Amino acid sequence: MSAFIILAAILLFLVLGTLLWPLWRQSPVIGVGKAGEALAILREQRADLDAELAAGRISSAEHTESVDALARRLVEEETAQEHLRPHAPRHLLAGAIGGCALVLCVGLYAVLGNPAALDPAKRQPAAAITSTQIAAMVEKLANKVAEHPEDAEARLMLSRSYMVLGRYQDAAASYAKLAAMLPENADVLASWGDAVANAEGGHMTPDALALVERALKIDPDNVKALALAGTAAFEKADYTRAITLWERMAGHVDPQSETGQSARAMIAEARRLSGATTSVLTASGLISLAPALKDKITPQDTVFVFARPAAGGPPLAAMRFTAADLPAQFDFTKAPLMAQTPPDAKSKILVVARISKSGSVAAQTGDLEGSSEEIPLDAKSIKITISRIVSSKK
Repeated sequence: MSAFIILAAILLFLVLGTLLWPLWRQSPVIGVGKAGEALAILREQRADLDAELAAGRISSAEHTESVDALARRLVEEETAQEHLRPHAPRHLLAGAIGGCALVLCVGLYAVLGNPAALDPAKRQPAAAITSTQIAAMVEKLANKVAEHPEDAEARLMLSRSYMVLGRYQDAAASYAKLAAMLPENADVLASWGDAVANAEGGHMTPDALALVERALKIDPDNVKALALAGTAAFEKADYTRAITLWERMAGHVDPQSETGQSARAMIAEARRLSGATTSVLTASGLISLAPALKDKITPQDTVFVFARPAAGGPPLAAMRFTAADLPAQFDFTKAPLMAQTPPDAKSKILVVARISKSGSVAAQTGDLEGSSEEIPLDAKSIKITISRIVSSKK
């Protein structure tokens, strides 16, 4: 029996015991021993009245009135003693009430409660899905795709499932069919190249690289294609190109995400092997939003922070936050460089913070922006206030 049942039973019996005890016990007797004494006194008083009448000391009417008074007192004494007699214990009534209460409580719990939760076996967490069950679900999905070969969404799900299961040959074949349906989809081509590479032991073969390059022609900023192209360059010991591709990739992902952290690690390794110098860009500070513009944003809006050469040119590094993070601390020490050539240690930069309403890296009309003055690469405690709206003329 579970602890819950024991505790509930104890509480129930305590409550019923308190309520039913007056019915179960015998009532105490109060003053019953004085009943005979009171009756004898009344009889003596009646005899005295009779003697007074016989002696002529009271009239017949007075005698009758006094006797009536004694009779009333006798009735009162009898009634009082009847009320004081002990009551017999009502065991049957108490038992009936207790039994009904017990049945009612159990019935209510059965209807409104959760009796199954008292079974320890049923409180165990559900067993994890086994690999056999997963394989069965994937086969079911494959059958669905075979029945509806035009369903691109199901085909994509099947291709990804094959990748998760490590069935790279099947994944490559499935992605090939999907690419025939969506020939201009960069994500599909990059994933197809990834499947081909994994089917060849994880190496970027010429066939895999050709698919990745097709994806980059369609979308030069496709994150997976950039990552795979960088891997191909790294395998060929072309570390400079690998750094360039991975830095481009890093500029399109959240630096704090798993992908962003992996990108930094790959770039650092490529730089180590290439002998490239460590980045001297270590500027840090605080970004805030002007109070007057608070009603112009939503918490989900993307905030981009760029370090640009003061003399002009593409960004050296970038970071990403959300408007909900503001005010936010930024530090370019761990941000991967987006430029192939590290900046000169004596050069100056501008730090630009932009709230993108569209989520695009490029500035759009209606975006909110703020920037620093020209600062050195290692400037600290920079304060940037986003205080202006990007106009169509910008």
